[in-house]
Amino acid sequence: MKRIIAVSSALTLISGAALAANPTFQEVDANADGWVTPTEFAEAMPDATDSDFVAIDMNGDGAITEEEMTAYLLSQPADNG
Repeated sequence: MKRIIAVSSALTLISGAALAANPTFQEVDANADGWVTPTEFAEAMPDATDSDFVAIDMNGDGAITEEEMTAYLLSQPADNG
């Protein structure tokens, strides 16, 4: 459960995107294959940029895994605002 909340929080923080809802990794991974493609990413978070995707795709394979999303979140400074 903590992992889902963390991933959801990471998705909310990307580019300061104001999302109506906080999508979970599973919600962004539209076809449930365990990978978020650039298309899925853009459709789920239209305010995010290509640079956001590249920053999260740590191994540069063109897809984001839940582990990459979690690692990205953990690498970001805490928002104490």
